[in-house]
Amino acid sequence: MATTFQDWEDKQLVQIALRFELEGLRITWDYVAHQMKRTKRPASELRTRLATLKRTNGKTISKFQPCFFGSVKPLFAEMSAESVRQHPRKINGTAGELLPSGVSELLGAMGPASTSDIFVDIRAGIGNVVSQVALATNVKASIGIEVRNELWMLSERCIKCYSCKYPLLLKVSMMNVDVQDAALSFKSPTCHATLVFTNNFLFEESAKLVISRELCSLPKARVVGTSSLVFPRHRASCVNIFCARWKRERTLKAPCSWKATTHSLFIYRRKR
Repeated sequence: MATTFQDWEDKQLVQIALRFELEGLRITWDYVAHQMKRTKRPASELRTRLATLKRTNGKTISKFQPCFFGSVKPLFAEMSAESVRQHPRKINGTAGELLPSGVSELLGAMGPASTSDIFVDIRAGIGNVVSQVALATNVKASIGIEVRNELWMLSERCIKCYSCKYPLLLKVSMMNVDVQDAALSFKSPTCHATLVFTNNFLFEESAKLVISRELCSLPKARVVGTSSLVFPRHRASCVNIFCARWKRERTLKAPCSWKATTHSLFIYRRKR
C-alpha cells in the first residue's frame, strides 16, 4: 500500500523513536506528535507508521537502514565555499571539509561505534563531520573543536536550526577554542573521547605536536583518523611516545571539498 509519508517525515519519526529506545523507555506518542507538529499528523498515525517501518526493517530501531539517519548534505547546503576556504597566509585555518561519502569511509575504517563512544573532531570546520557521526552512528556524543569563530557560529546556527527535524543532532556540541589552549585530555567532555578525527594536513607544526601529545594523553581513545601522517619519517626504532602508543593500521582515500581527487586519511589504533 502506498504511503503519504515523505522521506523526511520517516527520518524524523525514526530518530525521535530511537531516543526512547536508547534510553530504554516506552515511546510517548503525544510527545512524538508534538515534536513532529509540522506534519500535522495525529499520534495514532505516527504510531502506525513506525509499526509499518518495523515490519520492513526489524524491531530494533538502531539497526534500521542508514538512510533513516539522514544525510547531512542538506543541512550545510547554505554554507558558501568562502565560509570554509583557506584564508591567504593562514595555513592553520580550515582548508575544507570531508564530503559525506568521505565521512562514511572514515567511520567504516574506524569500526562500529556504540552508545558509550564519544567522537571528537579537532578543527571541525562547519561541523559536517560531527553532525554525520551523530546521525549515522550510535555514539553517545559528537564533539567538534573549531578555532575560527565565524565557522563555529555557522555550525551552531545550522545544527540548532535542524535539531528539531533531526533530534539526533542534539548529541552534537561545538567548542570555539584553539586546540593548543584547550587541554582536551584533561577537561570534560573531551577527555572521555574514544574516537578522534583531525583534518590536520595544513596545521602548523606547533599544532601538530600539541595534538600528538593530547592523543597520547587521552585515556580512553582507541582509534584516531588524521589527514596527514603524524610522524612521516617514523622508523621501527622510533622512541617517540606517540609511536609507542599508536600503530598506523591502514590508509584510505576519501572524497573532500578542497580538491577534485580523493585525499589520504590515516587510521591509527591504540596498541594493547
